[in-house]
Amino acid sequence: MIYSAIRNYVMIQEWGLSANAADLLVPMLDMENWATKITDGGKDYYYLTITKILEDMPCLKSRSTVSRAIQELESKGIIEGTGKSSRKPAYRMTKKGLLYKSHRGREWPREKTPNGGDDSSKANGGEPAGSQPKKKKGFSFRLGRKAEYVHLGREYREKLQKYAIDHMDKKNIPHEQYNKFVAHWRAQGAKFKDWSQAFVTWCLKFKEFERKNGGGQSGQNSGQGYYNGLMQ
Repeated sequence: MIYSAIRNYVMIQEWGLSANAADLLVPMLDMENWATKITDGGKDYYYLTITKILEDMPCLKSRSTVSRAIQELESKGIIEGTGKSSRKPAYRMTKKGLLYKSHRGREWPREKTPNGGDDSSKANGGEPAGSQPKKKKGFSFRLGRKAEYVHLGREYREKLQKYAIDHMDKKNIPHEQYNKFVAHWRAQGAKFKDWSQAFVTWCLKFKEFERKNGGGQSGQNSGQGYYNGLMQ
């Protein structure tokens, strides 16, 4: 059974992966270590045993859930299968999937660095990172244990707020939602292991609330309605 895993939540969000597909990626990234290898068309593929996957990732719960997650990863271009050329399904990571593997738990290299290089070239080439880039990659929103907001460090809060603002701009969500998110969970004394993901969940529920209410309310009114609903 897999007890812990490192994920790149920025890539998961940008690629629009469901929680189940993101969970399935964990064992698939290392399937060469546990799955049976075959060669098809000069490429190496691996037979996926759903029973083994469920043993390692019981959070996926059922064979149908695993099958849907596999289909999602294939449709997103993260894995590719042998199709009908083999007697049972076999898969391999695509270049896109290998990119995730090289950057799980690391900063997603959206842009070139000032010196012309980027994190992906270092990750793919195995070149040792310098001290400053290594320090940046050391930060993660995922904490060692669940913590209340009041116990978060200054750097964590600042990065969380910046992440929240970027996310709200991208999703067209009023900025006031971040203050309401913090105020609500501080009042509740809630503890999260990853506050950035807690905010993403908050925003998803906020958008769902907007849809249920026709989306015709102003940002302030709809936000206040959702906030009041949580406080009840």
